Amino acid sequence: MPNLSQLVRLPRINFCLSYNKNKLIYSSLRNMSSIPNKNASAPSLPEPVKMFSNAKLDVWTMFNIAAAKSGAVNLGQGFMNFPAPDLIKNAGLACIANDNCTQYSPPRGRPRLLKALAERYGKSIGRNINPETEVMVTTGANEGIFCALLAFIDKDARNEAIIIEPAFDHYEELVSIADLAKKYNLLVISDEVYENLYYDNQKHISISSIPGMFDRTLIVGSMGKLFGVTGWRIGWVVGAQQLINPCLAAHTRTVFVSPSPQQEAGGMAFEKASESNFFDVQREEYIGRRKKLMDAFDSVGLPYSIPHGSYFLLVNASRVRIPKDFHIPDYVSERGRSFELCYFFTVHIGLGCIPPTEFYSEEHVHLAEDYVRFAFCKSDDVFEEATKRLAKLKQYIE
Repeated sequence: MPNLSQLVRLPRINFCLSYNKNKLIYSSLRNMSSIPNKNASAPSLPEPVKMFSNAKLDVWTMFNIAAAKSGAVNLGQGFMNFPAPDLIKNAGLACIANDNCTQYSPPRGRPRLLKALAERYGKSIGRNINPETEVMVTTGANEGIFCALLAFIDKDARNEAIIIEPAFDHYEELVSIADLAKKYNLLVISDEVYENLYYDNQKHISISSIPGMFDRTLIVGSMGKLFGVTGWRIGWVVGAQQLINPCLAAHTRTVFVSPSPQQEAGGMAFEKASESNFFDVQREEYIGRRKKLMDAFDSVGLPYSIPHGSYFLLVNASRVRIPKDFHIPDYVSERGRSFELCYFFTVHIGLGCIPPTEFYSEEHVHLAEDYVRFAFCKSDDVFEEATKRLAKLKQYIE
């Protein structure tokens, strides 16, 4: 078994105070007053950590607000605007009414969902998964990634995280990455939230299925993406026991447990889905949505990269010229052309989108400055409206 990392040990903090300390605190509280002191100076509060003290406005807030204020059709953030599938909604209603789902669940997750996940991933990667030791439920996939990083990245140990493009075209590329991971004793955190959304005769292959990789890979998944309920915030992590245990320790010290009704409903939904062709039908529906959005951009002659997975379309807007008299706020323009393009699309054309440069390191931002990203996890009426609004864009295309 590879020795990937030592478990991050969190110190136990005891809050028991001695008699004298209790007396001191009590005395201090007695001397406090709720009446404002006009001569008192402003309190000296702790400074926020450097990571967040100078943080720029996040891209979601920036463009969701811009879309709402301008009345734009929001094709930016990847949330669905159509009803969730009946099998997950009905399961959710049943679990909300179930008194057994109103209190804390086990920190690792509810047995029903753990069992369903073990069966699903066992088939996917070709091995038996133990639901009691090799799976854990998190509050969304983001928390799963956070717990994995918290468990294994220790600045005092000078660990490093290598972030690579989250897309692999060929099995051979995965094998190459796996060979590097085994050669240099690396832990792989594989974000596989779009595992079911693959098109054009492609297949999802988990790096964990490659020989020798299960013991050094953590798979992160999402119920929000699989069942179209992004607001339910249920995710999971799958991996070998010696990898899951530190993640579980981080999870219990971060959120303790994840929401009970959503977990139980997820387990029920997986059971129903396994009895039907639910995921196959879902995939075909997304292929239809993808075509509608591609047709919309074909109508104005803008090229794009055809996505073979997920539900995002990357459009090349290098030929779009923003009018000189169009006002772009400084907080947008300082972030580069991709941000300016998205602001123009959102506010002037009426189509909300997201700048892909947000996901690049500073040294590679130039690779995506002329691109904008649109989501096609939307209903047909949205695509029809998008096509109409894109007609306005033609006058700005060279």
